[in-house]
This record gives sequence, structure tokens and C-alpha cells, in this order.
Amino acid sequence: MSRSIHENRSLRHFEKKGAFDSQELQKKDRVKAQSREGLRSTQESASPTVESIPICIGNTNEFLFFPVSVDEIAHVLALLPVGAFTGISSIQLKDGKRYVNQEAHECELLDPFTSSKCYEVFPNIYIPIIRGVYSKDTGIVEIFAYIKHPETVPTTDQLLALRLQMLSTLVHEIAHHQDRTTRVARGRWRMDDESKAESFAENMAETWSESIIIPFLHGNPA
Repeated sequence: MSRSIHENRSLRHFEKKGAFDSQELQKKDRVKAQSREGLRSTQESASPTVESIPICIGNTNEFLFFPVSVDEIAHVLALLPVGAFTGISSIQLKDGKRYVNQEAHECELLDPFTSSKCYEVFPNIYIPIIRGVYSKDTGIVEIFAYIKHPETVPTTDQLLALRLQMLSTLVHEIAHHQDRTTRVARGRWRMDDESKAESFAENMAETWSESIIIPFLHGNPA
């Protein structure tokens, strides 16, 4: 089982690259527009399995926050390279508190609303220490909810960052799946070398975030 348990690297990384600056995003869009259109047309004809993957929201309450929708997750999946998600049995957006609190041994901070192990990314907005998990045995990707008080309204920039973070977690876990399902043919390293597997997933997620997710978010503001 592979999981997203890193500190908030993607927010800082893309902030440094100017990913939240509208002019910078427009520049990125112009440079990558043709390649994205080609990617879309290729996958629309060659990857009909996106619709066959169940994407669902599980247990929820007033404090759990999912900054992206089921439809947006499906759209991002359709933009990934052909075959990246082949074999994924389902994508589940869920609480995750029990798993996070059991597995995040190094964290002591609990959010004030659900008592999940977390860090505060913005005032009164919390992200769980473990943001997602992929099970190689079941092919299930789980994405865990963020936590905020229902009266807390993220700013436009905060919401963009939270959306980027959750979609980056999604593709990180998809990268673990792709690695697991194609590694034997590549013969790159032992299956039990978790550090190399994690490095592969981080690098792939960063590539997909820059080439797919950021342009998608810029074209589809919340």
C-alpha cells in the first residue's frame, strides 16, 4: 500500500514557480495549448475506460471539505496518459480519520473539529498528514478529506491551492498504480524498494501537475 504522507511540498513548489499567478498561468497555457489539445483528442478516442471507474464520495459531515468534484476528478483522469489508470478499480473520497490517526505516528497535532492528525495550511483549514492511499491488492485509490469549519470560506487563491493539492494527491496515487503495474517489464528496481517507488510517484505527480492539473485549474476556476 502506497500513501501520500509528505509535508505540503506541492503548494510551496508551485508557489515558487508562480503557478498561482494568473499571468504566469496564461503564459504556461499558451506554450502548452497545442500539446494539451493533442493529448485530449488522443485520449478521447483511445481511453474509453475513464467512465468505467467508479468515483464516489463516502461518509461525510459538515467539517469535511473536498475542494474538487467527482466530475473534475474524472476530467483530470481523462487527461492523463493512456493506460495510466488502467486497472484502478475505484477512486474514493472519504473521511480517512481512522487510517490517518493510526498510521501518522510522528504527528501530534489534531484539528479542532474532527480530531484528525493534520497540519494547518491556512487559518482554520487543515489537511490530514496522510492525504491519500493506494492499495495494490484492491486497485483502490482513496483521497482523504480536508477539514474546516463550515463558516470558513477560503479565498480564491487559497481554494486554488487546495484544489491543486488534492488533484496532485490523486495523480500521486495514480503514479503509484502505474509504477506497480508496469515495473516488471521495465525491471527498474525491487518491488519492496519503497524510497525509489515514492521518488518515482513524486516526480511523476510533479510532471502531471505542471502539464495537466495547473492548466486544467486555470481553465476551470471554482
